[in-house]
Amino acid sequence: MKHYTVIGKKVHNLDSLNKVTGKAIYTGDIILPGMLYGKILRSPYAHARILNIDISKAKKLPGVKAIVTADDVPHSLLFGIDGRDEPLLSWDKHVRFAGQEVAAVAAIDQDIADEALDLIKIDYEELPAVFDVEEAIKDDAPQIHPELKDVKNNIAFEVNIERGNIEKGFHEADVVVEDKFEIAPVNQAYMEPDVCVANYDTSDHLTVWVSSTWPSNIRDELARVLNIPISKIRVIQYNVGGAFGAKFTGLQVHHITALLAMKTIRPVKIILNRSEDFAVMRYRSGIRINWKLGAKKDGTITAEHTRFLLDQGAYLYMIKRMLTHMCLRNDGLYRIKNVKHEAKAVYTNKAAIGTYRSFGDVQMAFGREQMLDILAEKLGMSIVDLKLKNANRKGDITPHGWHLNSCGLIECIKKATEYANWREKKNNKKPNRGIGIASTCHETDDRTTNGSYGSVTYLKLIEDGKIQLLTGEADTGQGSHNAFAMTAAEELGIPLKDIDVLPFDSDIVPWAWGYLGSRVMSTGVQATYLACQEMKKECIASASEMLGYKKEELEFKEGKVFVKKSPKKSVSLADIANYVIHGKRGSAMIVVRGIDERPTEYTLGADNPTHYGHSVSATYYDTVVVEVEVEIETGQIKILKVIVADDCGKVIDRMMIEGQVDGATMQGLGATLLEERKTDYKGMLLNSNLTSYYLPLSLNLPSIEKIFVESNEPGYCYGHKGGGESPGIGSIMPAIANAIYDAIGVRIKSTPITPDKILEALELKRK
Repeated sequence: MKHYTVIGKKVHNLDSLNKVTGKAIYTGDIILPGMLYGKILRSPYAHARILNIDISKAKKLPGVKAIVTADDVPHSLLFGIDGRDEPLLSWDKHVRFAGQEVAAVAAIDQDIADEALDLIKIDYEELPAVFDVEEAIKDDAPQIHPELKDVKNNIAFEVNIERGNIEKGFHEADVVVEDKFEIAPVNQAYMEPDVCVANYDTSDHLTVWVSSTWPSNIRDELARVLNIPISKIRVIQYNVGGAFGAKFTGLQVHHITALLAMKTIRPVKIILNRSEDFAVMRYRSGIRINWKLGAKKDGTITAEHTRFLLDQGAYLYMIKRMLTHMCLRNDGLYRIKNVKHEAKAVYTNKAAIGTYRSFGDVQMAFGREQMLDILAEKLGMSIVDLKLKNANRKGDITPHGWHLNSCGLIECIKKATEYANWREKKNNKKPNRGIGIASTCHETDDRTTNGSYGSVTYLKLIEDGKIQLLTGEADTGQGSHNAFAMTAAEELGIPLKDIDVLPFDSDIVPWAWGYLGSRVMSTGVQATYLACQEMKKECIASASEMLGYKKEELEFKEGKVFVKKSPKKSVSLADIANYVIHGKRGSAMIVVRGIDERPTEYTLGADNPTHYGHSVSATYYDTVVVEVEVEIETGQIKILKVIVADDCGKVIDRMMIEGQVDGATMQGLGATLLEERKTDYKGMLLNSNLTSYYLPLSLNLPSIEKIFVESNEPGYCYGHKGGGESPGIGSIMPAIANAIYDAIGVRIKSTPITPDKILEALELKRK
């Protein structure tokens, strides 16, 4: 095993000191001369037609500098990635969820902006609304998008995939089990509500400061929607106070802020308050699943069939990709040859759903891993033995064509259960105590378009020997920039403090794909590694001139270029930088580029007839074991122990990935036991702040034991492949449900798993 100096170690994050001292700059901190403050007027109805907007009184309010409505915007459909069906500022005179944007103001302070909103009078014609997916697909349901002629019964998109022979598979089964599950919608609940600052100058240049996971996309969308040359748009990003998928692409807030800045020729800031953020930011969808599994007596799973309805809200956004993902990823864990998925994404009068950490995995894991537990009991075998018998292995190809060049699933299962003392706990059960297990997989670097889906890193050598690293991959707190810096420090043999990762600035850094499919850690590290190899070559070429030796007589090591046979003869990075900039070469700064290209297939497109192919670069796995104790008089659930085994390939930044697993597991605990977006009969969100939307606190969290299984992924320089997005967040939900069943013999099939549901299930069991 290769020894690394930096890679795999625990190091302090490059921006940790600024963050803990309060010096880190966030978008909300930006104050520009003459800055105005924007506020957005939102629909009070879940479904209505806009008859008239009267802004006359608001315009007369002292301090109001601009008002924008649908009349001020280009009639261009704004969102989303998979289909553009959401208009900017409701220019189609139609609102489809409570909280939808209909107008906005810019004023000299926020109080005046709020007062101006109250003075805008809008006449609505309220329309029938539908909030339940099963009601929405009925023939007599209100049609949310009657203008879309290809949409029938509010079914926006369907995925129907069958591999093998499903009927033959169930016919061969000795045991068949079937059940239903329901997963509640949840919010990301990050610390920093979304915010945007925009400035439009007299030379027609638009500068936008954002808090996003894909700032390159925001530049592209602003150019398209507002019809501005892309060369005149600059997007800047500093620190981000959490995102977890919600702050993904260009959103209404970015375009509205830009419109107000363009109208006033002054900088404008819009900060969503917590209730606004909860209401409109893209959250994790609710879903209802029917699941059927068949197996032979020896535990070989012969067939799997799922049918599910997904509540996508009022607009498509990324739902086509998500629905397809949910089917493809689900079958990346076990050797099941005969599978069938029938999935429907359904329009309802709710805010559009979007990406949330472990995109689509969580919902499927809740049903799948409980079904395995049910199947194991019917077969009379251990769930651990059932999982091990059917688990995928290195070299396997999934039913959907994914090539598993590395796979640590079996090792994850074994290590997690050994650490938990699984067999002993099962053989010596204590009253009302139970232990459960579940697994999840997530892909690295999935396709969103034809062609390469890699990453680019630039390195600049500065005169003092330090390195500037430029990447378009944003860091939203998960530590990707730290990992890139660690890679450069490892490869160039210099201290981590000598690597400076520049903030995102679209005028300076390369374009990047953003956080799709856990790609940033894997492909970004690879691009940085390749850039370092180019830096070494350039430094050796310059040192050859400086020292008078041939390039093959030199070697690069520990931040210097040495003469191989006379190691005392050397030049440092600072020497080389000054030579090429101020010496004989004259201003020839060394700037190198590393390009990681990923020639995998594009199978997620809605028009793809099969969705079959090698569409990911790698797949990583996790297994969670949970021990619980249930108080049968109150239904209270106590989490006693959590063990997370994470097959992440090679660990790059140990401290950061430990934090990622802790955070993901905490989010999984919250979604399992506490969290649920609740709406009233009018579609208004009932728990739109952190006092009514319940989250686990630090005092609620159990000890989380972390095990890293470092399988070697051959497609990347260190054998790394991601591992921070998924482990814990999806597997812990079914693991808890399985542990509760083990403890008290009742199975909860919907989230959140509350004391009321426990007591109700116990009462049904008694009867």
